[in-house]
Amino acid sequence: MAIVWMTRAALAEYLSCTVRTIDRWRKENYLPAPRYVAGRPRWKLKDIDEWIARQPDKAIAS
Repeated sequence: MAIVWMTRAALAEYLSCTVRTIDRWRKENYLPAPRYVAGRPRWKLKDIDEWIARQPDKAIAS
């Protein structure tokens, strides 16, 4: 299976929030750390799904 990399905008859409929220969560170390691809932050979909599963409030991505 291919690794799916998500941009900030794609991650915001996936989590039903704004890009600004993604930036704030990154600053607060709430999200998994991004990997940098060509100098830009990217998240693996698998890492995000695992992070969601560990959240006490599962309503984040519903």
